[in-house]
Amino acid sequence: MDPPETKGATPQSVTSAERWLKALGSHDVGAIVALYDADATLLPTFSEKLERGRSAIRRYFDEFVKKRPTGEVVQEHVQELGDGRILCTGLYNFRVGPGDLRETVTARFTFVWRRKNDDWRIVHHHSSQKPAM
Repeated sequence: MDPPETKGATPQSVTSAERWLKALGSHDVGAIVALYDADATLLPTFSEKLERGRSAIRRYFDEFVKKRPTGEVVQEHVQELGDGRILCTGLYNFRVGPGDLRETVTARFTFVWRRKNDDWRIVHHHSSQKPAM
């Protein structure tokens, strides 16, 4: 599955955490994984493993979507790095779990997006729970 059409869109609009959260909220693993480059790396929020490549990333999200995650961006900063690369950092809140037992998890994120032709893909994604202070 290919990501939604991005031709003509601004880099910031197609490389934001909002785009990723929209795919995540659909609970469609194919739509989520389609945002990642074939050789992308993922340091996920709820795992200690480094996932590399779409197959490994798919396995992680096959399990994670069972928690019925939804999310919202709390704070985001997008920087153009040049040469078709964008760095997107910030904070987001996840809501996970069944019905009345849903909990909110605040996490930090870093996405590195790379443009290939007219499309943007995630080449690295790091997400970690925000430490309690």
